[in-house]
Amino acid sequence: MTLIRKFARAILPAAVHRRIKKLFSVSAAIKPLSIRCCPLCGYEGYFEWFGRPPRIDAQCPKCDSLERHRLFYLSILRSESFINNKEVLHFAAEKQLKKIIQPLSSRYATADLMAPADLTLNIENIDLADNSFDVIVVNHVLEHVNFPAARRELSRVLRPGGVLICSVPQIASWKKTYEPADVDPSENELNFGQYDHIRYFGADFCVLMCEDTGFSLNRTYVAEGKDVITYGLLRGEMIHEFILKE
Repeated sequence: MTLIRKFARAILPAAVHRRIKKLFSVSAAIKPLSIRCCPLCGYEGYFEWFGRPPRIDAQCPKCDSLERHRLFYLSILRSESFINNKEVLHFAAEKQLKKIIQPLSSRYATADLMAPADLTLNIENIDLADNSFDVIVVNHVLEHVNFPAARRELSRVLRPGGVLICSVPQIASWKKTYEPADVDPSENELNFGQYDHIRYFGADFCVLMCEDTGFSLNRTYVAEGKDVITYGLLRGEMIHEFILKE
């Protein structure tokens, strides 16, 4: 290999040689680090990279689950279940979680404004009666929408004592949510990590969720310890559970 590199360096223009070297570096950088286990489908083996920039060992090749899907499943397994025999509304339902949640529910409905779903609903103005569901699941949706309007609507549609289970892109070390008013939509990916995101939540997310809603934080499940290694989780990622006061 050393002789090949020396030969390539000798005959190729420097710019071409640098480009080839970078391609090899990228290939090495996205190589799986370790065998992982998917708790949703039981797959054991190497996970695939996902995202931009790529996250290593992020996606299960069998069921396509990502880190947040596996974390959500683990959070259900290891806690008193707020889903068993309850009526559940699932916004932007992920196929991996639908398979888990639907059999546990007495009634299960998916909701989306753009994609096919059981109910066509705008989370900022939910066309449902007050106190319609016992549990609402909202994963990685609130960074896309008018957050104050969405959280008020979620609290309105939940029954008293009901539970909201959600996750968002969040940096816990940031004291405040990053949502500058002067960001041009063309720069959303640069500012928030994705073209259709309009904020990046900070440590204040749970406080903001409880403002003018009647929610209180019940529990936060964090990706940590050996679970990160075994299941290919994002270190520090969180699933939050909020209870609506009765």
